[in-house]
Amino acid sequence: MTLSLTFLGLMAISTLGAASQSSSLDAQTVFNHFYAVEQLAADMTPRQRDEAIDKAYRQYLQPFITTANPKDISTENLGTIFREMSTVNFFFLADLTPKMQSYVEEMHARSAKTTTYDHDMLAAFVRQRQFDQARLFAKNYHIDTISSLPDHIKITPELNGPTELTLSDDGHTLTQEPFVIRKPVDIVVVAHPLCHFSANATAYIEANPKLAKVFATHSQWVMPQDGSLTLKTVQNWNIAHPTARMSYVYKYKDWPFVDSWATPTFYFYKDGNLVKKIVGWPPVDGGEGALLNELQELDLLK
Repeated sequence: MTLSLTFLGLMAISTLGAASQSSSLDAQTVFNHFYAVEQLAADMTPRQRDEAIDKAYRQYLQPFITTANPKDISTENLGTIFREMSTVNFFFLADLTPKMQSYVEEMHARSAKTTTYDHDMLAAFVRQRQFDQARLFAKNYHIDTISSLPDHIKITPELNGPTELTLSDDGHTLTQEPFVIRKPVDIVVVAHPLCHFSANATAYIEANPKLAKVFATHSQWVMPQDGSLTLKTVQNWNIAHPTARMSYVYKYKDWPFVDSWATPTFYFYKDGNLVKKIVGWPPVDGGEGALLNELQELDLLK
């Protein structure tokens, strides 16, 4: 019933939007339409949400930011449109970092309060893996990057396929490396140190000697492509959990074999082929026993 109401609401908004296209959109109109879609999207599946926000972006936000000059927009509306661009960027529907930067730089030129926008701008750069731009932006506006960027980031542009960013033991260097699904069996775990479900799953595995042995030799742990690197947190996690060391996914687009970045999610591979996916902790289907059952199916519990 909720989804039916949602789609009716989207149809109504779409109808209103179509009528408004005959005249130029102002910032408040863009916000009103875009915000309404965001609220309705809260009740959708991830795919439906992305489609709805993408449609709102293309119908309202994109025409506005394509033609509007930031210098002609009020300071309040600069912030309003910046936040909507940040939403689009967050869901990887479009890379709007150049436009976002022009808006926040205009706010800086007016000596407006920009602390929140600066943080969001840095997060947008990091999320899109535009580390050089993030560092330059931080330098130009004297923004502290101790927690958001390591001292050294080693990117290898010629690498193809899925890659990950590994954090050095001292927490000062990120290095891009190829990610390879190992044979005959591999368990790819999508997790995050700040996700208590991930932490609970790790504690369960580490408390069981047989499970701990299996995951020590047959698992690879990766974190979603996010705008916050939480360097110290990841460094501490990797020290405390050497058999569940986490690395950062470089870019989602190079990982088409992962269809859910919810944490934790366990992907089980045999001879390079996906044979099972377990979502959540305790797992949505089968509870903790689902993990044990799959390891037995793969003949890993001996």
